[in-house]
Amino acid sequence: MTEDDDAENGTGAEARRPGDGREPATYSTQRYLAAKRTVDDRALDEGVLDRLARSVPDSPAVLEVGAGIGTMVERLLDRGLLSGAVTYVAVDLDAASVAAARERLPERARAAGYEVRRPADDPASFVFERDGAADGPERLTLTLRVADAVAVADAIAGANGDRVDLDDGTTLPAPAAGFDLLVGAAFLDLLSWPAVETLVGAVRPGGHCYFPITFDGTTTFAPADVVAAAGSDWNVSPATTAVDAGAGAGARAGAGHRDPVPGTAQYPADEAYFLHHLVELVRGALSSGPETADAGAEPDGDEGDGEGESSVDAGRVERWARRRHAAVARGELRYLTHQVDVLGRRRG
Repeated sequence: MTEDDDAENGTGAEARRPGDGREPATYSTQRYLAAKRTVDDRALDEGVLDRLARSVPDSPAVLEVGAGIGTMVERLLDRGLLSGAVTYVAVDLDAASVAAARERLPERARAAGYEVRRPADDPASFVFERDGAADGPERLTLTLRVADAVAVADAIAGANGDRVDLDDGTTLPAPAAGFDLLVGAAFLDLLSWPAVETLVGAVRPGGHCYFPITFDGTTTFAPADVVAAAGSDWNVSPATTAVDAGAGAGARAGAGHRDPVPGTAQYPADEAYFLHHLVELVRGALSSGPETADAGAEPDGDEGDGEGESSVDAGRVERWARRRHAAVARGELRYLTHQVDVLGRRRG
C-alpha cells in the first residue's frame, strides 16, 4: 500500500500527524473544518460572545445552519454558553460532514462528562446529560440532519406543531414560537438577503441570531507572492484573523506576529493542513475560468476586460501553488483575513 493509499483511508502519515507541515497527499473537507477550529477560536470576538451569553435564555431552542462537522456545538459546550435543558437542531447540506458530526460530538460529550444516549422516538438524535453542570447544559438534545438551511427555515416558519416535516420524510423539532437562537458560522456571506430573511423567520420575536466568522472580502497570504487575475491581484491588505507558525497556539487574531524560523517553526494543532487546503482552494478558483493563457507563457500585462475569459496563466497558478505549499512546509506562510461576528435580535 502506498502512502497515498494510506492517506485516502485515513491511516497514513498525513491523517495521523496533525501539525506536520508537509503537503498532504489528499484533501478532505471534514479535516479542513476540524483544522479550522483553532483558527476560528482565535478569530472570535470575545465581546460579542459575552453579549451572546447574556442574551440566550436558560433552556434555549437553538437552530444551527451550515453546521458542518459540529465545531460550533463543541465550542458552545466548551465555553459553557448554554444552560438548562437545551434543544439543538443542526443542519448541513453535506452528508459526509453531518456523518462526521455524528461521530465526533458524542465522543466529545463523553469526554466532557456527559452521558450519551439515543432517544427511542428519534434514534437519529442524541441526548447528552450530566448532573449538576455548572459550566454548561444539564441536558442537550441534539438533532443532526442533512438538509438545506433555507428550506428548513421556511418549513419551520410555516409549522403549526412542535415538529416540522422535511422533504426526505424525516422530522425536526420546531418550537411553536420559534427558536431562541439561530447560529450560522462562516455562513452569512454565502447568502442572498431574501435567504437571510427566511432564516431569521425561524427565530421567535425577541430571539437572537449569531453569525460569527462572516467573511468581509479581505484576505491575504504573506510573504507577498502575487498572481495576476482578471484586472486585480490576489494579494490584499491584512486584517484580523491570522495563522502564523511563529505566533503559537495562544495568539489572538490581530495580535503582533513573530517571524517564524525557517525549517523549525510549527503551526498550532492541524493548521498547516488548513493552510495547504486554502492554497488548493485558491489554486482551484484561479484555474476554473472558462479560458486560461498558455501554461508556458508569462503574463504580458494585458489583463483583458474580464468578460467571458480568464487572464490567469495556468502554469503561473501552478507554480504559485507549489511555492505556497513549500512555504507552509517550511513554517513560513502566514494567512490573514478580515471577518466580522454578527449578533442580532429579531424585532417583535
